[in-house]
Amino acid sequence: MKVIPIQITAEGVLIPRAYFPASAQLEIIMRADYVLLKPKLNGKPKPKKPRKKSSRYSFVGIGHSRNPRASTEAEEILEREIDPVRGWTVDR
Repeated sequence: MKVIPIQITAEGVLIPRAYFPASAQLEIIMRADYVLLKPKLNGKPKPKKPRKKSSRYSFVGIGHSRNPRASTEAEEILEREIDPVRGWTVDR
């Protein structure tokens, strides 16, 4: 990893352009105890990427069973099948 130093001189703080390669302008925000420099957004902000549909299974649900022991049986199965260190996955 190449480190590019930020220099503090009598002129001020010198920040290499490498820290802001794609920005033409910087926004300066003054706070009571610090100064924030960040790239200025030209026009609209970048659109967010659409979320991919998850291929994971849902483990939360509500249901009804005629078996009065269904919940205790499920607990017993999970207790028997879950690896105490690695947990449980569908792909086992």
